[in-house]
Amino acid sequence: MTRSARTGGRPRSVLAPIILSAILAAAGRGAAQSLPGEAPHPEEFHCPPPPPDRPDFTEALAWIDFPRFGLFVPVYEGVEESTLRRGAGHVPGTSLPGARDDYRNCVIAAHRTTYFSPLESVGKGDVFSVITPAGVEEYVVDRTLVVTPRHVELEEPTPEKRVTLVTCTPFNYLGSAPRRLVVLASLRDGSTGK
Repeated sequence: MTRSARTGGRPRSVLAPIILSAILAAAGRGAAQSLPGEAPHPEEFHCPPPPPDRPDFTEALAWIDFPRFGLFVPVYEGVEESTLRRGAGHVPGTSLPGARDDYRNCVIAAHRTTYFSPLESVGKGDVFSVITPAGVEEYVVDRTLVVTPRHVELEEPTPEKRVTLVTCTPFNYLGSAPRRLVVLASLRDGSTGK
């Protein structure tokens, strides 16, 4: 068998870096490289910046502190792509984080490939905090659901104060994932927001 037959007609020097890059990426080592003619994937999209020592409310409405995962992420208004690259986004039309209103369901979304990647391992009973300028509220995860993007009823008002975290799933899916992981959490007993 000739070299051309073994390599599909391409010189070996072109295939070696591509194969090595794929092996290293699969093993979790090194950065995956783009194929010739492809735009490189922005690394900051997959690697959130390190969290600050203290919450900054200059632009953020709130911060989510999920100690089990070492997650400390700002929550901004809106769910536009530019917002979700900076942190999590508050879904417009739902209760504001920490607000005392009749809506009572604060929905927060983030990408599975960045800020909400730890949610793949979230379970019932996990505790996280929502920090606002008004104080800190602790929430306990009641359950998780996997739904289609059409299940918008999970954004509707609730009789009890709740935070609903949403991200895409499956977590290992390449491209735009077809389902949503929904984490439903209720206000922890005794948590007053002060």
